[in-house]
Amino acid sequence: MNPEKLRVAREKLTRVFRYLEALNQHRNPAKRQIREQLWSFWLHDLPDHPAIKRGGTKSGPAKNKPAEFPNGDTGSSEFVLKVQRPALSSPPEPPSSVASWLEAGWDDPSKEPLVSASRNESHQGGETRMANFADVAGRLAALQSWKKHAWPTSPMWREGWPLCRVGKWRAKNGPKTNGLLARR
Repeated sequence: MNPEKLRVAREKLTRVFRYLEALNQHRNPAKRQIREQLWSFWLHDLPDHPAIKRGGTKSGPAKNKPAEFPNGDTGSSEFVLKVQRPALSSPPEPPSSVASWLEAGWDDPSKEPLVSASRNESHQGGETRMANFADVAGRLAALQSWKKHAWPTSPMWREGWPLCRVGKWRAKNGPKTNGLLARR
């Protein structure tokens, strides 16, 4: 190919891409203020959790000094935020008399487990009857005991809840991109 034609073609192609870049910057200007972002989440609103480490700032207060991860990382390199995947465990198993009555999502640590107040049950002869949860006295006591003793002391509740709270906030308040974590 002729070197002169190749040079002209490269110049034209370069101009097209510069035009497209300028058009993109005009149509989608960079957001320079936090209030212009689609969503924001302040770093001081992050929960205190072993899987979340806030980094130090050059002019920040002493409480923002880099923390040490269990793997020995001292945070010597500057960072703003480090998040490790938490070790999640299964929720405590409900009593057998209650398990079939629990509504979907009972294993979500951000929600209190709920039971259906009534349901249809098949009996002998193909007959369907309405059964109420409270009809069996021991069932209600077992649910209350499980909620009081097993559920709040579960490692899933203690360790998973703070991170679920942040994840649910983010899912409710903004998309997974075009957001901003900010310091105040």
